[in-house]
Amino acid sequence: MRAFVLSALPLVAIATPALAQTTPINFDITVTDTKLIATPVVEIPDIKFDLATTNTGATESAAESQSAGELPALNAEKAESGSIISGGASVNRRYGFSDRYVQIDSPTAKAYASVNLRDLGLPHVTADAFVAHGLKTKRNRELDLGATVHDISLGGGVTGEFSVSQYVLADLHDITTFVGRMSRGPVDVSITQYLVHQEPDATKIEVGYTLTPVKSISLRPLVVFEHGFGLSDELVGGAEASYSVGQGFSVTGAVYTALYEKHGDPRGTVVDIGVSFNF
Repeated sequence: MRAFVLSALPLVAIATPALAQTTPINFDITVTDTKLIATPVVEIPDIKFDLATTNTGATESAAESQSAGELPALNAEKAESGSIISGGASVNRRYGFSDRYVQIDSPTAKAYASVNLRDLGLPHVTADAFVAHGLKTKRNRELDLGATVHDISLGGGVTGEFSVSQYVLADLHDITTFVGRMSRGPVDVSITQYLVHQEPDATKIEVGYTLTPVKSISLRPLVVFEHGFGLSDELVGGAEASYSVGQGFSVTGAVYTALYEKHGDPRGTVVDIGVSFNF
């Protein structure tokens, strides 16, 4: 009996087209006196899976579900792909501040808008405008123009922002403000420097902690220390609350009261409620 082995080229492909192009099927052919026996020998290549492009929907959903206090890495990309203009409007019982100063002590309409300057190569900078006008009075109405630098990474999960604004005030002296703010999770700290034209300047330090017991409710207790404006130093405690009713509409409320003040301070407890719309 004589026997020998030959090697043949691929004859048949029974895998996928891509596998057929990269994986030859060889045959060991044995010839004897009476028959020819062809035994296929398939070489199986290493198959690699690229998981980097799979399950993108789940990844984006996880980023979307992070709480408002966190700063997921996708935030910058979402901001660049979102609307250039954001803003809102509100109607409040009065126009007051966390230092207990009341500028318009009657129902007030307010509106603001911010324009992202990413088309100018400044994706973390916005040009800002704000206006407040009393519904029953024209006194002390306000127009603010300024700019804000957002999402400054300070390390350790701390982010910052810095803004400068010019307040143009009817019947009052104009004010230039500089605000620096840092936040980490639900905690925020801000320092505001007021440069009042022809009046004493002032400095305000505010610390807040934002709670979201349920998705539609936000509660922010705060403490404020202020020095300046020709008034005595004060320490104020307060709380701000917001209840979302959907489609960008919210019901808001705030209360600010003195924790420490000198006798004769003209500022009293401030209570405010309102409705707002944001986009």
